[in-house]
Amino acid sequence: MQKISVIGNVGKDAEVKQVAGKDLIVFSVATVEKWKSPDGQSQSKTTWHEVEIWRQAGKSGLVSYVKKGGLIYIEGKAKVDAYVNKSGEAVGKLVIVANDVQLLSSSQNTQNTQNAQSSVNNNLNSNQNGSEEEAPF
Repeated sequence: MQKISVIGNVGKDAEVKQVAGKDLIVFSVATVEKWKSPDGQSQSKTTWHEVEIWRQAGKSGLVSYVKKGGLIYIEGKAKVDAYVNKSGEAVGKLVIVANDVQLLSSSQNTQNTQNAQSSVNNNLNSNQNGSEEEAPF
């Protein structure tokens, strides 16, 4: 079984694309790793993760809650999108195909975050063919 879990900040507002009669929600999430170098200097490295969420057409209401800067938990599986870049080289990009999304904070107030999480949970659960999974925390 393959599972990826990421907690980070949304890099840009989520967008919806129509693909083969389904909604594809896409956005990026940044995670930051921090450490001290041997000489005591603080160091950090930001890693960007591309995220995809597939939904039935018209069932992508969570897109209005995934906003730049918000703290989010993503769980899903990894896939590699292979393509040829402008230089003619074959390259791959790792994408997280999310099956669980938890809004941990919002640029709005707490009540809006709770309303948004309720909407996200209802949306994800309605897309799992009746099977509901518990939140990981």
